[in-house]
Amino acid sequence: MTKEISTAAIIGLGALGTMYAERLSRAMKKDSFFVIATKDRIARIKREGVYVNGHPLDLTFRTPEEKQPVDLILFATKNHDLPIAIKDAAPFVGPDTLIISVLNGISSEEQLIDAFGADRVLYCVVWGMSAVKLGNNLECPDIGTIAVGETGSPLSPRLFELADFLTKAGLTVNTPPDIRLLQWSKLMLNAGINQVTAAYDCTYAQVQVEGEPRRVMLAAMREVLTLANLERIPLTKDDIEKWMAVVDSLEPSGFTSMRQDLLAGRKTELELFAGTVIKLGQKHKIETPVNSFLHARITELERKNSVK
Repeated sequence: MTKEISTAAIIGLGALGTMYAERLSRAMKKDSFFVIATKDRIARIKREGVYVNGHPLDLTFRTPEEKQPVDLILFATKNHDLPIAIKDAAPFVGPDTLIISVLNGISSEEQLIDAFGADRVLYCVVWGMSAVKLGNNLECPDIGTIAVGETGSPLSPRLFELADFLTKAGLTVNTPPDIRLLQWSKLMLNAGINQVTAAYDCTYAQVQVEGEPRRVMLAAMREVLTLANLERIPLTKDDIEKWMAVVDSLEPSGFTSMRQDLLAGRKTELELFAGTVIKLGQKHKIETPVNSFLHARITELERKNSVK
């Protein structure tokens, strides 16, 4: 018998964190869902407000000093903030707490497992959302899909309890049989679309038509495909075609979180994407020229934008 999820917390209020906080706060009782943040950050958030599609969110906050174990914690920080987020979230982890991460890349679950144990951490991949956060307002016409899974077989009852909870919160949820395959597939997409829209300072419109950005995006994805197969992850060209159908369906005026970070002068997730690909290329002794090009180009853009 699994424990029903009745309390939840989120840490990180970027585009995805705000999107999921809006859904969970609306679906749960006010004292059953809260945002974990430091006192200074809470003060700033309350002063500036948090808006989704122009509407203010009424959120509850807890500081790391307020020990209050919950049934579910959702990590939605940037990867470079994850070590601090793990420390801040620790007081809210109890014996039955489940943990998921909507971070990009293929490594956040391993960091969470190291901190909290494999029995608490489930794997997660999100895609298809159209969420642009400018200042304190999130424009989010499409919340996309969230997939949760485990690496073992068969899938456990706790996974389906989590999926049921998220579905009741108004999310579109999948429980794929091979979540690691899906994580690598998402890495392949991000290595293409996130990096190219950042490197070429463009919207989805520029990668939905023939031209250099689209060609570079596809080439970057193919490098990930090659490495995935070397890592015994069965990605195929069909996965690229499926993602391209998603890309071509996106709102043309939208753009990725990586470009949002560059425009805002924030550190990007470059090391999660090109950085990971380059290291894996070195491991397998193969060249990764496209991701190396994107790494160099975005690094220079971060320097010009005075990203710290």
